[in-house]
Amino acid sequence: MSSITFEKVEKNFGEINVIPPFDLEIFDEELVVFVGPSGCGKSTLLRIICGLETISAGDLYIGDRRVNDLSPSQRDIAMVFQDYALYPHMTVRQNMTFALEIQGLGQKEINARVDRVANQLQIVPYLGRRPRALSGGQRQRVAMGRAMVREPRAFLFDEPLSNLDAKLRVDVRTEIKALSQSLRTTMVFVTHDQVEAMTLSDRIVVLNEGIIQQVGTPEEVYDTPANAFVAGFMGSPSMNMFGVRREGDDLRLQDGTTIASDGRIARAVATTGATDLILGVRPEHLSVCSSEDADVAVDILVVEPLGSDTLCSFELGNKRCIARMDPELRPKTGDRLPLRINRKRAHLFEANDAGRCLTSSTGG
Repeated sequence: MSSITFEKVEKNFGEINVIPPFDLEIFDEELVVFVGPSGCGKSTLLRIICGLETISAGDLYIGDRRVNDLSPSQRDIAMVFQDYALYPHMTVRQNMTFALEIQGLGQKEINARVDRVANQLQIVPYLGRRPRALSGGQRQRVAMGRAMVREPRAFLFDEPLSNLDAKLRVDVRTEIKALSQSLRTTMVFVTHDQVEAMTLSDRIVVLNEGIIQQVGTPEEVYDTPANAFVAGFMGSPSMNMFGVRREGDDLRLQDGTTIASDGRIARAVATTGATDLILGVRPEHLSVCSSEDADVAVDILVVEPLGSDTLCSFELGNKRCIARMDPELRPKTGDRLPLRINRKRAHLFEANDAGRCLTSSTGG
């Protein structure tokens, strides 16, 4: 068993509490991604798991073993760092064998592990090179290989793709996903990139200021966000947020436009006594329609062709918003387009610090 369990774990730096009481179970063979903005505590949690940070309160278990007082070397955890952390004076093979030699494994076993992992990661041609002779993607695969040969109970990844260019990020991300499916070892991955979180994870843990905002599958976090923070953070481009006031079951935008509610939105409105609310609509849930069916008509300010789709920016309620459109529509800057909101996919949030999602909580 290589589950990882936090029970009321806290972390203080001096008088500053950066991780309030934290409870989470990461299941055996699961790939969990910690995602959130810079400074939200995700890397601190990773360092707590591997033993590089001590716990101020609470208990941490790996499997059924309490590890609060165990050193990193006693936890049987392998960590892949953002900056690779390879030994520059050693060859790739030496980097991969070093920890195994310290463990006292025989040369035959060491060679078998290194050769197997090198083949799996396609780094056999680089085994005789030093890190400076490798590209960023090759170095990252070596760093992963060095972790894999140890055959640890769990892998930890601390933003390992952030130093790679766009294409390499996609390639290495795919390799990590494939590894998680073939190795079936518990993995915890830290990133601020929500695309990485969505594509890699079995479950996502969305963090803000050391507090869990939501835990769920990528589909759950994206389609049924717990609050406005999660809704705004998950998704690229992010969800459009409109300030609205309730009028009966309907909603009125700041410019006076009325958005007629369907049953789902009406049920959500009925769950709150608040007058001021926030309507959240993802860019792909705004569609061009006839003038008669439109909720709003907007003037396109910026057009960004992406090939598979086109992003169009506009202002509504003094806020810059984005609609994702079919490129065959060939929108142009300055066009005035009628748009309709997909009410089955829109979300309604409380307009307060908690920003609770009313549509998710009513089964929408």
